[in-house]
Amino acid sequence: MMWVIKRLLARLRLVRASSSASVERNEALIDAALALANDSAEDELEAVMQQVARRAAAITGAAAALALIDGEGQLERFAAEGADRCTWETITSADLFGPLVARLRVLGRPLGLEDLDDTSARTLAALAPHGLLMVPVGTGVSAVLLLVEPVAEGVLDDDALAAVGMFAMLAATALENVRKFRTLRETCGELRHFAVEVIERRDEQLRHTAQAIHEGIGQRLAAANAQLQALEPLLEGGPDAARER
Repeated sequence: MMWVIKRLLARLRLVRASSSASVERNEALIDAALALANDSAEDELEAVMQQVARRAAAITGAAAALALIDGEGQLERFAAEGADRCTWETITSADLFGPLVARLRVLGRPLGLEDLDDTSARTLAALAPHGLLMVPVGTGVSAVLLLVEPVAEGVLDDDALAAVGMFAMLAATALENVRKFRTLRETCGELRHFAVEVIERRDEQLRHTAQAIHEGIGQRLAAANAQLQALEPLLEGGPDAARER
């Protein structure tokens, strides 16, 4: 994470002489990097996802959403900042979102309307008339940043694409940290459960062993007592009585 922040600081120095929009975008990118770096891996996944969506919107000026993708290329979780719910639900519907993810994985780069077939492009153009961009996040595209242009003049220029591409790397790292911590937490929970089972089984075995020992001692004492009772008449008569018998 720190090497990315260093690159961002170097990038900010380069754009100081550029437009104010570029400077603001890069400052927003650095703020996002620091925020994600300071976020604890213990944070809930939904909170981190919402943070990513909010920061992506701040960096680009577009409506933004983060979609986590399952092993079959379908939507698993979702967080959005800006745009209406109907737009996001249509974009992430199974019949549309699955082919988009498949296309994104083939291209291996950000995907725009011009990269889609006519039918998909028309459907998405109706939802995002000013433009739509899908940015891959993580190895194997385990998540996607969705950006919807808010105005006709467009905010997703080349500088914005470069910034959001770098932000996607930060988002991938943050999500991976959350996943690793969640896996670690689940593993610790399983180990605690296993330890409790082992202790319970040990205690049960100790109870069985103690009971068996107790019963064994009782049986031996009973046998010894029976023998003593059988010998009692002999003992009561003394040696002479024993010889007479």
